[in-house]
Amino acid sequence: MAQLARTPAAPAKKSPPAEDVEAEAPPSRLAWVLGWVVTPSLFFGGIFLGGVYLGANRPDGYIASGVMWIAGLF
Repeated sequence: MAQLARTPAAPAKKSPPAEDVEAEAPPSRLAWVLGWVVTPSLFFGGIFLGGVYLGANRPDGYIASGVMWIAGLF
């Protein structure tokens, strides 16, 4: 059985790009504060407070000993 020949579909005409107001709008002040102030503060603050907690409650642990050894190099 022979297959029927397909006619090539005409390429769809591209419409002019719609102006997307939201894509070109600058980020809001809240997004900037969350992205550049709050998130890094939580991240680095968590690392710092975790180190303080481990250093205060386990001063003879390997983490505190390693930090003191590295600090002693300087």
